[in-house]
Amino acid sequence: MMDRFWTRSMIGVAIVSVCCQASASGVLWEARTQVAQARQALQAAANAAHAGDAEAYAEHDAKASAMFEDARRLFEQAGAPNLRDAEALADYAQALQALDDHDLAADALRRAVRIEPDNAALWLALGRALMTPLYTRLS
Repeated sequence: MMDRFWTRSMIGVAIVSVCCQASASGVLWEARTQVAQARQALQAAANAAHAGDAEAYAEHDAKASAMFEDARRLFEQAGAPNLRDAEALADYAQALQALDDHDLAADALRRAVRIEPDNAALWLALGRALMTPLYTRLS
């Protein structure tokens, strides 16, 4: 009797664990999608600025900022400090940089290069993050 109870309990724990992981990965997917859409809004803002349309520029820029804010919230909901996906960390860092949080962005990129040390794009992004005048940490 006790073995049957224990087995059912363990199955229940496994199901809850899988559901929580699926939920976190869904939130992570949504966060990464927000970053991609924010990049598109930034490109639209740049195109509007190039065309001399200040109103369209302001609209697209505000939209991108709001999307980066949402993405940051979603990344943090998905457990951004504990992510093991280098590309997701790079997206998280991009959202942080867009929000002028360069210290956390550099930390995220450091974690990303530890996960994928042979990824040259991550090293380049880390170098750029560390060279920004807004980066304040000395270590």
